[in-house]
Parts: sequence; structure tokens; C-alpha cells
Amino acid sequence: MDVAYHFSIVYNWFQHYSKDSLKREFEENNLQIIETYSDVAGKEYDSESPELAIVAQKKNGLHVLLMKTGVDHKC
Repeated sequence: MDVAYHFSIVYNWFQHYSKDSLKREFEENNLQIIETYSDVAGKEYDSESPELAIVAQKKNGLHVLLMKTGVDHKC
């Protein structure tokens, strides 16, 4: 089975997200969060971490993405 992949990289250093705000945005766009980490090295998630890395996929299971962002603990 041949599968073509298309990847886009977006750098947005001016927006901070909370885990809950990302979950809402992802769900609105047919994505589901698979794993949540405190950094892109896979450190166990800590809600007080200044960073957040998320592994998500489309609900049909095809594409996986990793997103790293600063965390806004006030959200």
C-alpha cells in the first residue's frame, strides 16, 4: 500500500497554550491527543512545566504530529 505523507511545520513563538485549550482546538479539528509530555524528549507530563509536547493524530488514525509550545498556566 502506497501512502503519501504531507507535513507542515509551523513555528508560533508568540502564543502560549494550556493542555485544555489545545485539547479543545484539536478536537474541533478532528484530532485526538495520544500522549502529553513536559518536553520533546518525552519527560513525564508535569502540569507545572514551562513547556508542553503533545503527540496527536487525526481521528481516522493516519497522521501523527508532535507539537511543542510554551505553557500558559493561567489558562
